[in-house]
Amino acid sequence: GYTGIAVAMLAQLKPIGVIFSAIFMAGVYVGADAMSRSVGIPNYIADVLVAVSLLAILVSSMLTRYKLVWGK
Repeated sequence: GYTGIAVAMLAQLKPIGVIFSAIFMAGVYVGADAMSRSVGIPNYIADVLVAVSLLAILVSSMLTRYKLVWGK
């Protein structure tokens, strides 16, 4: 459920974007699982990467929508 919400937010509700963001999210989760088994890195690194990418998309859409100007 929550992965679907994250995929839709990354795709900004565009159908072609959903395909690419779903592939990105699947790669992140599968890669984190593989790193966890082989090297011992915790699986939570995938959640952090997804959260950072979601925050980057949300901040960039906010900055473009409201056209904030820094320093003036």
